[in-house]
Formats: sequence, structure tokens, C-alpha cells
Amino acid sequence: MSATRSIHIDLGAPELPRLAAAVEEMAEIEGWMPDLAFQIQLALDEIGDNLVEHRAQAQSTYMKVTLDSQDQAVTVEVVDDGIAFDPTADAPAADVTSALEDRPIGGLGLHLIRTLMNKVDYRREDGRNILTLVKHRTP
Repeated sequence: MSATRSIHIDLGAPELPRLAAAVEEMAEIEGWMPDLAFQIQLALDEIGDNLVEHRAQAQSTYMKVTLDSQDQAVTVEVVDDGIAFDPTADAPAADVTSALEDRPIGGLGLHLIRTLMNKVDYRREDGRNILTLVKHRTP
């Protein structure tokens, strides 16, 4: 099976539930295994929450998510119009070794995304941040 779907999210409005619904619909149509749908949704939740939280500082107004479901893998492209920020290089390293009570709250989102996805790439193009995630459909 093969399907592509894009959704445009206004970061200034409570629209992230629309993104969750789009992922759920794509998963159902394409017959994704529940763990695949969960992992993609979790990664997009992390990205969406960070874009909403930092939208003023980053000067972002929207994010566009494209889901491309193919037989072997699902590719997710997240585009935003904020200032250049490469989360694969510019984000601070996650503290995964300290005791839980000694760790700061937050800061594990990118670590989680890298752990869940098979590939995470960033590029800057035409004044936009483009983050591409790839998740294989079979382990």
C-alpha cells in the first residue's frame, strides 16, 4: 500500500489534535501496526509541542507535516518557518545517566525521537526548517 497526506498546523491555535487525528486515520487506512502508529505519533507530539512552546522565540507561525506511507517505511517530513534550528546538531545532549531526581525536567524529546525512528535528518531550505523522520514498517 502507499499513501501520502499533508496537514498544515497553525502554531498559534490549538490544532495539534488535528495532527493526531491525521496520523490515526493514516495508520488505519494503511494498516500500520499499533506500535508503529504510536511511535510516529509520539515523535510528532514531541516535535509539535516543542514548536508550539518555542514559537515566539523561534518566530515560527506554522508547521506542515507530510506523512508518506510506503510498503517498507513511513517517512514524515515536518516543515516550519522559524529561525534556523537544527535539532540534530544544535539541541543540548540529553542527560540519560544521572539519577532521575538529579535530571532537569524536559530535554529528552530529541533523544526519544532518535531512539524511536530509524533515521532523523535536518536541512534548511528556502528559509524553512525541514526535519525528516523515517520509520521502517517492519523491525
